[in-house]
Amino acid sequence: SIQPVLLIHFVCGMTCAVGKLNQEDFYSSNFNSNLKDSLPELCYELLAYLEVNNQDIEDDYKTTSDCIKSLENCCKLHRDWIPIEVVEKVMMGLLDFSLSESSLASEEHIIQISKIISSVYLTYDQEDLMNQVIARTLTALVADAEGNSPLLVLSVIAEECMELSSEIVLKLTKRAIESYDEEMGPSNKIFCSILSKVNLRIMPHLYEYKSEGIPSSVSRIIHNFSVLLEQILKSPEMDHSILLHVTQSISYTIALCGEEMQKNYSRESIAFLLQEDLGLLKLLHIDDREFHPDLRYLLAGAILNPLNSVGDIESIEDVLHCILEGLMASENREIAEELSFSLSGIINKLDKNQMDQIVIPLVREVLLSHLKSCEDHRAIQVGFNALAWITRSLAMRKYNKLDGLLDEMFDILCCPDYKWDTAELISLGGAFAVVVSTEFDKITDTWKWKAKLLWRQKLFTTLTTKVLAKFKQSHEASVMGLHQILSHLMESVHFSVLKPHTKEIVVHLVDSISLFLKHDLLAKDALMANLELLKLALADENMKRIIQDHVEDVVEGLTKACGIRTGSAEAIKKSALECIALLKNLPHYIIYPHFHVVRRQLQTCLDDSRRVVRHQAGRTLRVWTEFVAT
Repeated sequence: SIQPVLLIHFVCGMTCAVGKLNQEDFYSSNFNSNLKDSLPELCYELLAYLEVNNQDIEDDYKTTSDCIKSLENCCKLHRDWIPIEVVEKVMMGLLDFSLSESSLASEEHIIQISKIISSVYLTYDQEDLMNQVIARTLTALVADAEGNSPLLVLSVIAEECMELSSEIVLKLTKRAIESYDEEMGPSNKIFCSILSKVNLRIMPHLYEYKSEGIPSSVSRIIHNFSVLLEQILKSPEMDHSILLHVTQSISYTIALCGEEMQKNYSRESIAFLLQEDLGLLKLLHIDDREFHPDLRYLLAGAILNPLNSVGDIESIEDVLHCILEGLMASENREIAEELSFSLSGIINKLDKNQMDQIVIPLVREVLLSHLKSCEDHRAIQVGFNALAWITRSLAMRKYNKLDGLLDEMFDILCCPDYKWDTAELISLGGAFAVVVSTEFDKITDTWKWKAKLLWRQKLFTTLTTKVLAKFKQSHEASVMGLHQILSHLMESVHFSVLKPHTKEIVVHLVDSISLFLKHDLLAKDALMANLELLKLALADENMKRIIQDHVEDVVEGLTKACGIRTGSAEAIKKSALECIALLKNLPHYIIYPHFHVVRRQLQTCLDDSRRVVRHQAGRTLRVWTEFVAT
């Protein structure tokens, strides 16, 4: 019936109002004795209602929110009014609702309930209650399900209750170890979900508040992550995202350690890396009789990367050489990518003399020699990615010998002797994104990579000059890779930085659209980025003048983009239609000759299977028709 719904909205308003009153006067009033006596029963009635699901979806959501809010308000009342036993039952009832399969247990409601449970724990100091909550939530993690609800509950509690964070990480990693199945490997949903949630939510939170002290369970957490890393390495299939979650979590945990602990782990990881002894495995309580050969590289990289200073390590040259050899020899591209990141993080924190005397000879004599002599294209791409990461780490320091490394990267991309196919050219061009992209800023900042002011702007100018020069010098096959580089460059800086290169940028945008459309599935990201940039160019006075000189090619490319039929068609079509609408910013006499060609394509889009495309086509057709008609 509708009556309970109205009552819940009333109770929510009433309990909110009670909380704002003068508590001493209110609680001492005889008038409110009836409310006090009925509170337990009221709480149980509210809990019972959470299981009801017979109203329309919109009202159900609001009623559920008010029901949860009413229970929270009741538990915040004076302790003499509501016994702790009732509060505990309410908390467990709310938890059960969060973990249920009810359609009303949305992410917002789960977060709301988790914060209520955390607040009650902090207010009443009920350790037993929280132990019950954590135990029941861990039990809800089933191996064949993704475990989104229980993991969300635990991650919110970890964020709200700092003292519980490390213990929750410890229990979750233990649960992940227990849930691992060698046959399923990374396809084990709960295994993957635990590792992603821990790395993306809980570990950054722990790191953010590390000033509050070193967690007592930090050594056991490192042990669990190391065991998980070994499990992943031994699995028949390796998911790069899962490997990344574990190695980053190890780095986060090392960052939580005190200075002496960091030195100890650093010393032991270097000895393990250089095969001097197996003390690190003993320190981590890992069986030293049989371990994956890549474990020593990954552990050393994950431990050394977050350290504030690595320049004083006596054997730093041997460490860099060993990690570089490990990534070049690895048969797994995901492992090589992780090692490239770790290696460049160490290099970034060296002083200039060490860069001159150790890094540059290492890159030229080992890495570049390998790239120029190797005949395996896959291995060359792995080494090229490592070179890109090293170049970024040096660019952030505005290293004065950077130009030579950039020239080597362009030579490998544009050299006809390699006979790169289109997919390989796009991959190599994409590797330049590592050098300049903002995508990795958060993690490099977390691991305290050193960066000089305006390093990206300086690098953009250098790279743009080089890539535009290569357009004039290179053979036709390598142009695809160069367009990919320029797309990443334009995406990585503010639009205003592009102004000095207005003509070249516009010509690139115009040429690249038709070229990328031929390889949509391979170049869809660069194509989308260029369409978004073209929208900005059509609103800029200087760039509009240059677009006018190439309007025929612009119209041809955009109408083709509106007619593609590949997997990423919806987003590309919508963006192309928005660009066509902005062509109204060009003079009428330039646009009018293309009116009928564009109109026919827009009318075709009105019959598109996707509603978002039909909607945008209608808006663009109105804008286009009105503009040309006037």
